[in-house]
Amino acid sequence: MMMRYKKMYFLLLIVLLFIISAGASLILLNKNQELLLWNERASGRSLMQLVILQQSYLNLMLQHQRGDDVSEQLLTSYDLTWSAYQSLLKGSKNAYFISEGQRINRLKYFFTLFKENDPTQVNLTGEQLNTALYNTQEAHNYSLELLNHEFQGYSRMTHQRNLESVRVNEIMIIGLIGLTFSGTIFLLIILRERRKMTYLAFHDPLTELANRTALKEKVTELQNNKISFYTLLIDIDRFKAVNDNFGHDVGDKLLIYLSDEMAKICGELEFVARLGGDEFTIICYSKKAAEKIALKLLDITKNTINIKEKNCDIGMSIGISFSKSKHKAWVDIFKEADVAMYQAKEKGGDDYHIYEPVPVSNRQLNLQLPT
Repeated sequence: MMMRYKKMYFLLLIVLLFIISAGASLILLNKNQELLLWNERASGRSLMQLVILQQSYLNLMLQHQRGDDVSEQLLTSYDLTWSAYQSLLKGSKNAYFISEGQRINRLKYFFTLFKENDPTQVNLTGEQLNTALYNTQEAHNYSLELLNHEFQGYSRMTHQRNLESVRVNEIMIIGLIGLTFSGTIFLLIILRERRKMTYLAFHDPLTELANRTALKEKVTELQNNKISFYTLLIDIDRFKAVNDNFGHDVGDKLLIYLSDEMAKICGELEFVARLGGDEFTIICYSKKAAEKIALKLLDITKNTINIKEKNCDIGMSIGISFSKSKHKAWVDIFKEADVAMYQAKEKGGDDYHIYEPVPVSNRQLNLQLPT
């Protein structure tokens, strides 16, 4: 019972390890996927775009100050720069450069100054143009400063991402090893149980001899191949007394002892099976071999057998039958061996008897006798 609980706890532990390893591996795979898909934030690209457009707008204002006719280009550049401001401020929540609140406020301040010098609203000439140039240059310089902060934040995040990716991969390797180990153990347990179930399907669990299913297959195989054989049906005399006097534990040990002795006598040429209880059967391929085996079996029980310091006085009644072509069902063979075995018992047991069919005239005579 204790061994059964230990096996159950071990199996539960393996299943738990498998579930934990599988869950951890899936989580880490998802985390690793997120790290691989990570890229710079949109705010960095918007800030870069604003810096470029500010520089372009400054160049056009300088051309305008020199007297070049760039009015249309100036209006277009202003609109683009204005849109860049808007995009940056809307997406700045995740920007690295706003780690300090005053930065975003100052950026909004420069945007306000930029809108006050809208070329469609004011005449950019003289002092007004100089003011617009100064404010735009200051805003451009500040944008470059913010861009520097953004790139530093991006570099730090990239470094952290790489470290996190290495750590995740190391942990994931451990999880995959645990998953592989537990999966392998679990598979081996399943395969072992399947082999055990297959073995028990054709073997007696107590004596490990072939069981009735294996016996039926063996007889069917011999009949299909038209191979003649002899069947020995063995019943243990006085076995019930052993169980009653010494207990079933001694009785089981006695059956194991007898089955081992039968296997030794028969070797690999003959087929030995336990039908159930204290009944065994042996298949061999000649009458001489059948009688020789029967005599050796009877020698086992000539003297008492000591099992767990208990002297077991038993015997064997053995019936022998020969398989003939008239047998249509495998059980018919054992019916004849059963008849012969009971004839051996009627003689007092500790003996074997070969089945002999009753002549037709005798059977008819027996039918006329009163019951």
